[in-house]
Amino acid sequence: MSKFLAKIPGEQSWREVELTTYRELDEFVGGRADVIPLSMGINLYMNDGLITKIESQPFNFCLSLNSYVSPIYGNVVVASEGESDDIVPLNQEQTKHLYASSHAMTLPSGLKIMHLCPSGFRLEHIEPLRMLGEVLRETVTTNNQVSDSDFVAAWTGEGNNNHESNWK
Repeated sequence: MSKFLAKIPGEQSWREVELTTYRELDEFVGGRADVIPLSMGINLYMNDGLITKIESQPFNFCLSLNSYVSPIYGNVVVASEGESDDIVPLNQEQTKHLYASSHAMTLPSGLKIMHLCPSGFRLEHIEPLRMLGEVLRETVTTNNQVSDSDFVAAWTGEGNNNHESNWK
């Protein structure tokens, strides 16, 4: 058995989970696992959205890669690749980097979220994070799910009428 670091929606920190097969990984993320390469050989495994719609899962955290900020939904696992393309737990250096890249944020509404920024925080992340916070505050209040298209619409100013008032 191997212990991997995972993040579960509603929890503010990483935790260890035991996974032994790709099937267990798929079950943990709530569908077929897809990989997003982060940095330092760290991969983020999350639901690929083909079997279970990603936005039907609870919001987990914000991920900033390069100049993009994206909401991440559902359970996720972080791991590295072994010599034979299998997944292996992070080494000590990768684990330190993951924790140094994970920041707890408190939004004006009082909602606490995690922001994962493996390539370093940049000033251009502030505005999309603020907008996502506005969308999430509405989500928490009305119990609606926020889709990536809602987030993109908020970022580009092409929001639908349901959320437009919260993005001003």
